[in-house]
Amino acid sequence: MKFGNTWTRSRVLSQALKILMMIASRKYSVGDIMASQGISRKTVYRYIDSFRSAGIQVNYSNHVFSLGRDSSLEKDLSDLFLFNPDEAVSLYNAIDVIETDSIVSRSLKEKLTAIYGAHDVKEKIIRGEGLHSVKNLMLAIENEKQVVLHGYSSPNSQTSRDRLVEPFRMGPDNEQVWCYDVDSRKCKTFKVSRIQQVEVTEKSWLFKHMHVGGYTDPFRMISNDGRMIKCRLTLNRRAMELLREEYPLTEQYIQLIGDEQWRADIPVSNYIGIGRFVAGLMDHIHIETPELRTYLREYMSRSLDRL
Repeated sequence: MKFGNTWTRSRVLSQALKILMMIASRKYSVGDIMASQGISRKTVYRYIDSFRSAGIQVNYSNHVFSLGRDSSLEKDLSDLFLFNPDEAVSLYNAIDVIETDSIVSRSLKEKLTAIYGAHDVKEKIIRGEGLHSVKNLMLAIENEKQVVLHGYSSPNSQTSRDRLVEPFRMGPDNEQVWCYDVDSRKCKTFKVSRIQQVEVTEKSWLFKHMHVGGYTDPFRMISNDGRMIKCRLTLNRRAMELLREEYPLTEQYIQLIGDEQWRADIPVSNYIGIGRFVAGLMDHIHIETPELRTYLREYMSRSLDRL
């Protein structure tokens, strides 16, 4: 692309960087880039041609652009600027938790939604009533204080009671918090939405040496011991797109293997989360992991028996 005066050159370079950041974080169509950047179709292709002329590998498949996975630039951009969609949501939430309404916070939010798209970010924002709980949990983690989770509702025990815990790590989207449960003397995750109120106490952590976080898989299921199970699926376009949209962290495990066919090798904590997704799209997914097939047969049999 040709550059004019300094202002024009700066504007073009800024827009080029934004487009590179977009296609490095996920796949975008020409229409997506046009709408996001307010430019014409012809201008989009001019940018893409300029990237390729500079030696940047830009892929175009199924009407969407993406940065080549073997491109060193993709890694450099990711390391410097990019978040996956769930991380972008967490950052968006953190702005509300840490900073009251201000020009700076509004500007940060606008930049996040401009880069990642309002749909990808705003549709996942945690409800306002949970922000105070998240703020107190973050404060307790930073200052290494015990907290009381007032009125925590547990679906397993079907009870609602107070829990004395030591929070030490927030989970994806700030929807969960890893804590050491003083009563049971175990590390557990607690859902923020099930907490009525978070009371930060003056008591410092007593069990820091016991703080061991597990693993949250792309379906937001928890592995307390960190052990993972690899599941393989073959998906058609509908299943692939729904998987990426509903569970953005799965995208890194998806690859095109043929005409309108994708393979997903996804590590999971258990079969519950992935099983629920697959059960709703049985006509669009081929399950290649025998243990997952067995789990789904038993799951669907139990469901039918309850009808």
